[in-house]
Amino acid sequence: MNALPTAETTGQNHVPARRGPATGELWSIQGTDQHAIFLGDGLWNVLTFVNDEYTLGQVTGLEPAALAPEQPDGFHWADQFDSLASADGLRISWAEEILTYQAQGWDKIRKLPQPVR
Repeated sequence: MNALPTAETTGQNHVPARRGPATGELWSIQGTDQHAIFLGDGLWNVLTFVNDEYTLGQVTGLEPAALAPEQPDGFHWADQFDSLASADGLRISWAEEILTYQAQGWDKIRKLPQPVR
């Protein structure tokens, strides 16, 4: 007599193993509202706010939570910046940051702290 198929024999209980992040993927980060792009070997790009402007910063030790639904268009700086800004809920883009920087011109550079000699 043949047994009826069960969840065990049909594979319905099979849950695929969680894969780690691949280089260039945008992930939400556990315990934060922040997102990061995986660079490989435990290194991530995040959006940071330094000297009154946003920039990409590299960090280690992040724990990915979930793959973001929207992924960067490419691996270029601007693509990563725009994807991180959007995922983190910021209404900025790399192109806008460049225009702001150009508009401030030399005044911004002159305001940067000068090394003490």
